[in-house]
Amino acid sequence: MQKIKKIGVISLAYNLALVYFFIGIIVSLVTLVAINIPVIKNALAITNPTLLSAAPSDIIYIIFGYTAGGFLVGLLVALIYNMISKWTGGISLTLSSTEDKDKKIKK
Repeated sequence: MQKIKKIGVISLAYNLALVYFFIGIIVSLVTLVAINIPVIKNALAITNPTLLSAAPSDIIYIIFGYTAGGFLVGLLVALIYNMISKWTGGISLTLSSTEDKDKKIKK
């Protein structure tokens, strides 16, 4: 049994930023498609007409916002985890290597 005692703050932030970058791309594409569906377009025209004027720059803002948000969340999660793991001892993991599997197969 091994424990995660500390998480690299920048490492987690960078990786979450990358994940949220791709989520931002998906959300922006879905948004572009959704605002061009006639039923949704009519509903938006009644409730919130400003959403119909989504410019390409808005898509860039969505992607940038998700990426920056993912980075900040990664920073906070790693910092909080590192503080809490001092009291709790960290998360326990059971790891196995491919060498262990090879030894079992040879027996």
